[in-house]
Amino acid sequence: LIAEDSRPLANVMRFNLERAGYDVALARDGNEALQLIEEERFDLVVTDLRMPGGDGEQICMRIRSRPDCALLPIVVCSAKSLEVDMARFVMEFPIAGILSKPFSPIELVTICKRAIRMAARGQLDLPLAGSPE
Repeated sequence: LIAEDSRPLANVMRFNLERAGYDVALARDGNEALQLIEEERFDLVVTDLRMPGGDGEQICMRIRSRPDCALLPIVVCSAKSLEVDMARFVMEFPIAGILSKPFSPIELVTICKRAIRMAARGQLDLPLAGSPE
């Protein structure tokens, strides 16, 4: 699931993940993402932190409150210009990765593949800088 309110960016993300072999659902705002999370099962959620109708923090909170989503990997996207306390965010909502906008399609696919591999091994948290996966 990609939760991103920028249509052009969401379409680029979807294109690159589909090209890498993934099935992708798009949510154009937080409310749509929250609804899809309630209705469907996903292997990964990539969410923007700031969007209308519920932000990435609300999405992470909802996911982590559901026992059936305990190991669902989450990758958050944030504009480099936004000041977000990522250390607090990572501690409060175990996430598998952070993408700072603008990011490359290769970076997106790489972090998503890594997040899915980590979840398959029962790992959620971001690895510490310099540590092996």
